[in-house]
Amino acid sequence: MVYAHEFQGELTTDICDRTRELSSVGDDLVTLGTGSKPTEEVDLKSKLQNPIIHTMYIWVPLIILFMLSAFFIRKRTKS
Repeated sequence: MVYAHEFQGELTTDICDRTRELSSVGDDLVTLGTGSKPTEEVDLKSKLQNPIIHTMYIWVPLIILFMLSAFFIRKRTKS
């Protein structure tokens, strides 16, 4: 089950969301009830964000940290 929220006009999820495998959401399904059929069909494929953007949030800080570490280690060994 995916719990998404709207952020800047886009549906998104993050690590703090409650998204879990369907086999472990019994209590959630009881709380949500039987639901109802959708009143219209929508195509959200165009709304999905590019996965590269999500990985940038991980890789860019790691690369910056690596570069800063290398700079300070190099500076320290020259001194």
